[in-house]
Amino acid sequence: MKFSELLKLKSIDPKSMKLHLAMGKSNRNEPWIELSEGRFEDWQRVQTKLNFGRSLILSFVYIHKDEWLFAGIFTAGEYKELDGFYYYSTALTTYYSEYIGRLVIKFEKNFRASYLLAEKHLENMEIVQIFPDRYICDPFPGYNNVCISYDTLRQIQRTEERTWKTALSAVFGIYLITDTKTGMHYVGKADGEQAIWQRWTAYAMNGHGSNSEVKKVLQEKGISYAENFQYSILEVITKNDNQAYIDAREQYWKTALRSREFGYNDN
Repeated sequence: MKFSELLKLKSIDPKSMKLHLAMGKSNRNEPWIELSEGRFEDWQRVQTKLNFGRSLILSFVYIHKDEWLFAGIFTAGEYKELDGFYYYSTALTTYYSEYIGRLVIKFEKNFRASYLLAEKHLENMEIVQIFPDRYICDPFPGYNNVCISYDTLRQIQRTEERTWKTALSAVFGIYLITDTKTGMHYVGKADGEQAIWQRWTAYAMNGHGSNSEVKKVLQEKGISYAENFQYSILEVITKNDNQAYIDAREQYWKTALRSREFGYNDN
């Protein structure tokens, strides 16, 4: 089913709509997080250009390659210009509001523009999924496939997403933090009572998890710099393994990745 068919059921003229395909930027939270936390309308109404030149805004947020989550249909009212930004007066309509955060379309966006004339693209937007509840994040993908951003980590920790919390609480492990701006690494171990979940919760809460070198970076560059950090699991260790083995594996990965010489490890 095409999304255009939903508009026809409500007699909405696509030519009255500006299509907004919201994607994250390096200095802003991911739009899907703004949506899940109820801040998307405020996030969207602030623009650097006059992007909303029609009476309605049809909004989607990026979640995966060629997949977009429905964020609502808004009225686009007047705007005010201040310090190079345009502040729009918008309001969420009731059109299909029950599908906000649940309906997913497939659309191949192979161009840079994010503000489009709806009638030119709607026929290429196929509805591929409707979640029973609002989308928070992808379920846990398996230990070998964990590679998430700081924004995603915060979202998982804030909501205590069940599949992630269960999996990360079940095993000890050696993990890797990568600074995607510089390529520098930090290798750490998780061996507390709640295992990796406990350790990563600390990072989600303050960005540094009390690691001295990482803490220095955030003190110098600000807490928002943590948005450049990426989290992955190098090795899973069972809770039956002894402390000496866990410590040895941590030292191995520090040596293998040279994270003392070229990263944030200081011991």
